[in-house]
Amino acid sequence: MKLIFNDASIHDITPINNVISSFAVRMFKHLSNLDIPFRFRDSPYNITKENTYDQIINSAKILGIDVQVELLDDQKYLNKLHKIYEKQYTGNDIIWLDFHEAIHLCEKFKDSKTSIGNTVFIDFREFGGLLEQRFSEDYYADSVLKVSKGDCYLSWAELAKTPYDYFEDNEPNDLDRILELCKPWIWLKPSIRIAVEDVDFNQDTTLMMKWFDQYKEDFIKKYGLVNWQPDHLFRVIPFGKMVDIDYFIDKLKSGNIPTRISL
Repeated sequence: MKLIFNDASIHDITPINNVISSFAVRMFKHLSNLDIPFRFRDSPYNITKENTYDQIINSAKILGIDVQVELLDDQKYLNKLHKIYEKQYTGNDIIWLDFHEAIHLCEKFKDSKTSIGNTVFIDFREFGGLLEQRFSEDYYADSVLKVSKGDCYLSWAELAKTPYDYFEDNEPNDLDRILELCKPWIWLKPSIRIAVEDVDFNQDTTLMMKWFDQYKEDFIKKYGLVNWQPDHLFRVIPFGKMVDIDYFIDKLKSGNIPTRISL
């Protein structure tokens, strides 16, 4: 598998031998004739608090939503904006998706960070919907909690929150709301994450599980989960390795972007 940049540079990804790798190769073969809809926020070298705020303000303006910039570091206000998105999003509207992604980026900036991110995101977004495949709990056999620089992997990508994020974001202690907003890994989607540094995804779930125990059985029942474990919330599934990750990073830092996938 190869990523081709706008400057014609080629970046090889060596697949590893697992079920997800076979799925990824098959999925991206169908998308190889399409341009990658790469956006500034898909590179960790582009994401800043300033341009994230610009993104949410600009998309909100188009959607007719009045955003109070001074409250964008307030989780309760971000929850309110998320509810607006849930009620009005009707599917595959790119402006609404921009607005939604910006909300979650704002959540990451709450702790006065000036930049975030340790992965590059290759996502075909609305163009890949027909290629999504139902996730199986069996896939966790190939999952990990840590990746190394250059690893390419698939991850949870629902338009929702994990129970951990729901808890951390101080969402309401309401069962109906939890079952509406929280989702396990349901779909494998045509999106690649590429680690530009070593990443440990695991989090301490002690406090979260004390809270979630009262809702856990309802959550498991709703989604038909058989062997759900708290660390499933953080697991990712590697499918390949970027052959020359430093060359890849240098191209991104120089302002170049991936435009095609080739197999």
